[in-house]
Amino acid sequence: MKTIIFLLTIFAMQACAMNAQEDQAKLGGQAISLCLAEYAVLSQKDFPESIDRAYVDARVDMLDLLFTHGEGGSFGERDKDYQAYIACRVLLSPDMEVQALREGFSLLKVTDEDYSKVDFYSEPVEELLYLREGEAFKFIKSQPFSPERIDALQFPDDP
Repeated sequence: MKTIIFLLTIFAMQACAMNAQEDQAKLGGQAISLCLAEYAVLSQKDFPESIDRAYVDARVDMLDLLFTHGEGGSFGERDKDYQAYIACRVLLSPDMEVQALREGFSLLKVTDEDYSKVDFYSEPVEELLYLREGEAFKFIKSQPFSPERIDALQFPDDP
């Protein structure tokens, strides 16, 4: 009987964790759509075809999104042709809203000049990966953000 209760408890905990991941993936997908819509309006350009993935770093109160070509190095080995194109910060409260949108060095939108002063990674962050399928982005997986994975990347020109 104790074994059955133990197994049921583990099953319930896994189900809760899966629901939380699904909720986070859905929220990330909504943020991607919001950033894409804002980009279309502000840039007056089509979304770059070469972008093949989106990274969503999720905190309780905000999301940072990065649209790239190629793997950046946090979910696998960094692609040689990796390039970041568009960055977007989304606030979650009181309503989901784009706080900042940047394409390369061009700032397309900022609602609060102090947005860049936020130490985004001072709180626990979950990193989500989405791959582009046609005009949509499909959630692939998530993991706790680890600066060690990024810091471990070796760049040829770094000393």
